[in-house]
Amino acid sequence: GGVGAETGGPMDPGVEEPAQGGTVADRGRGESRLYGRVRGRVEQCKDPTMPFYPFTGPIKDQDGVERLKSGQRATYGELLVMDYFVDGLVGIIPPD
Repeated sequence: GGVGAETGGPMDPGVEEPAQGGTVADRGRGESRLYGRVRGRVEQCKDPTMPFYPFTGPIKDQDGVERLKSGQRATYGELLVMDYFVDGLVGIIPPD
């Protein structure tokens, strides 16, 4: 495996080439190219009008504190420094 995706890159360089030749089942449409699907999703997530973005509020932490308001989308920077578990996740973040 590789070392992880580069900042701004959609996937780990170690899997990028194999993914370019891979296919994935596309509901009701047969198969489509895996790499194209990943690149397409990356572009869709950049669009603020996209109806699906996995980090869209309302999002509360385990203590019930609202971290993202309804409709607010977490930025890349916010995701990098996220220091809480979301509501419903069982576990604790160990102290430094």
